[in-house]
Amino acid sequence: MNVESNQSTEEIKLEPLEHLGDDDYGYGEYEDISDNYSYGEGTANDWEEKEPADHNLKVFSSPVEGIRSAKQMDQVRDALDTSEKSFLLSVVYRGCKQKILKAAEVNNVKIEISGEILTAQGHRRQIDTFIANLKEIEAEQRKMYYPKNWDFTLEEPLALIPLKKGSEEYFEIGSLFCKTMGGREIVSLSRIQNKYLMDHFVNMIQTLEELRPGDDLNRKMLFHGTRQTLPEDVYGNFDMGFDLQYANQGMFGKGLYFALNASYSHAYAYRTQKGTNIMIVADVLLGKCYKCNSYSGGLYGQGAVTPNSIKNPRDLIKPPKGYDSVESHQDTFIVYSHFRVYPLYLIEYV
Repeated sequence: MNVESNQSTEEIKLEPLEHLGDDDYGYGEYEDISDNYSYGEGTANDWEEKEPADHNLKVFSSPVEGIRSAKQMDQVRDALDTSEKSFLLSVVYRGCKQKILKAAEVNNVKIEISGEILTAQGHRRQIDTFIANLKEIEAEQRKMYYPKNWDFTLEEPLALIPLKKGSEEYFEIGSLFCKTMGGREIVSLSRIQNKYLMDHFVNMIQTLEELRPGDDLNRKMLFHGTRQTLPEDVYGNFDMGFDLQYANQGMFGKGLYFALNASYSHAYAYRTQKGTNIMIVADVLLGKCYKCNSYSGGLYGQGAVTPNSIKNPRDLIKPPKGYDSVESHQDTFIVYSHFRVYPLYLIEYV
């Protein structure tokens, strides 16, 4: 039935949505493209359907029910516009359960966490906001544990970033190197950003914080030479970084050896075909360190040698009981887990 009315009307146009893929949100058939709605007089039956030239487009004209129809359409959309999405939580979310639960509550999103998998259910817009909140939590956590100069804008899992001469970062690492290598010239100095190795490293930090709250992690920047091993094989893999299976049987057993002074690591530096040398500056979690500063009768001890001192250090495959690492009398440090080390800088020099 067509009913004529002298009331001014405003058209509400509903257009078909483009086809959405499986990863897109949106479940309604039509999209509301009107900018404003206005009230008028009339009854619930005062509407008419007009047939436009384009039969893919429907135009409704109503003095009263236009806005009511739009609201009803929004209600239908909201009822249908629910979604479920799963996320793989990175290690930096560890210890953030309460923050995640709070974000879910604020956004009225139902979540379920099973191991490293988080599943969120709710309306699309609420899930979008919840995801944004998760990213904010992640960013805060990464800044707590990652190196201070880390570039969080990079999306690549692995990047070698040349440092600019004159920058504070270049001066800091260059000075550490030149402290005992004053006669050498730095050819290039680069920061290593390996997201997966750093996540392993952060996971170890969080584990130690949980197991020994308040203990000193004894975190140091130390030098390491890879000898014949290509440095890229260390910093460029995503599993271990420093691999113990390739470690030599040194004075203090099969471990990963690092030096306080670059001059010591120079003897173990990687030699390139073009005649330059390369060594790594590593971020190392020494924890409680057994200091071998005395020797007597084949025993290495801390202070006075006792029966509990290390008897056969070359047989070590882990630190002495109650300790995390070993420090030799030559300012070298040995750790027995690749999770305690992250290769942070690469120095090429002549």
